[in-house]
Amino acid sequence: MLYSLLLSSALAYEPVKSVSFQDWVQTGSFKIDDLNLVQYSVYRLKNTGYPADLLVRGFDLSSIQSVKKINKIKPGLSPCKKGEKLEIFEITSDQLNEDDMVPEGYFSSGNMLGYFDPRDSEIAINSIVLTKNSEFINFQIITHEVAHHWYSSYCLEQYTEMTSEEFAQEIQFSLKEFNNYD
Repeated sequence: MLYSLLLSSALAYEPVKSVSFQDWVQTGSFKIDDLNLVQYSVYRLKNTGYPADLLVRGFDLSSIQSVKKINKIKPGLSPCKKGEKLEIFEITSDQLNEDDMVPEGYFSSGNMLGYFDPRDSEIAINSIVLTKNSEFINFQIITHEVAHHWYSSYCLEQYTEMTSEEFAQEIQFSLKEFNNYD
């Protein structure tokens, strides 16, 4: 897997347009058997709660576990949304819980820790917005939200009765033994 730092460009994702991110962004990709399944970019605030190693580890473990689960649900299934990119934005808890931060149609009941947005009105891009907590909770959030990405990318609603939330919770809880960020 390739990880590098690149200068960030202007962000087009509406909910975070008012947030000032640092000048550099972490980028990477996730591959299985030389197949590039997703390219991602991580935009962080200067005082990040998501160090690079935690993000990469959570992202990779969630991706591997998600693809394994997808292959059990429907062997040989390929992503229905090929070439999709994933943007991950880390913002403060106060910013995340502002009224205009959550996309229309999402239900929020109090203090949100993160959310996944499939950005259905746009082509080939998904977003995850999350907030800084303890490293233990951060690992749970990133594994959970990344699982939502894979559910969406494979259009799993067509192949299982399992909802995206049920899928994400199963992946998150299946990785609890890897969460050594006490």
